[in-house]
Amino acid sequence: MRNEDAIQLLLDIEAIKKLKAFYCYLVDAGAKGDASKIDALVELLADDIVGDYGPLGTYVGKESFRNLFAQMAPSTMPFSAHMVHNPVINVAGDTATGWWYYEIPCSLKTLDTAAWAQGKYEDEYVRVHDHWKFKSIKVIMNYFTTFDKGWVKEQFVQF
Repeated sequence: MRNEDAIQLLLDIEAIKKLKAFYCYLVDAGAKGDASKIDALVELLADDIVGDYGPLGTYVGKESFRNLFAQMAPSTMPFSAHMVHNPVINVAGDTATGWWYYEIPCSLKTLDTAAWAQGKYEDEYVRVHDHWKFKSIKVIMNYFTTFDKGWVKEQFVQF
């Protein structure tokens, strides 16, 4: 691999890491009801974005994501703090994939309790006008449970 190609690969990986971090920051801000962050969040998405959020539903296109993060998220989970780690990012020209573990301490409005979510993101990215965007987001949940019961007693809480 030429030095220029290796440098570009590293720049692309860092740009994707920054994209994912910014996504998490904006989702958490939106959950707290900061609607001013929704437009910035939607700008991180490709026009034909597809999101599979497991039990939270499947979303296609930017407007469905706008509705998810502007309405459903704050009314269901008014606090969240995404922590993503262990990224595995593979870049192939203008497309890329990424796997990330996540842990999310959060609150559940309907149950008036604190909760934990843990699992894995499987993302696809596409370069659009020299910027990386999400092409697809898949959420695989290992557990979504309340603090008091934990994942051993109740792996998935109903809310």
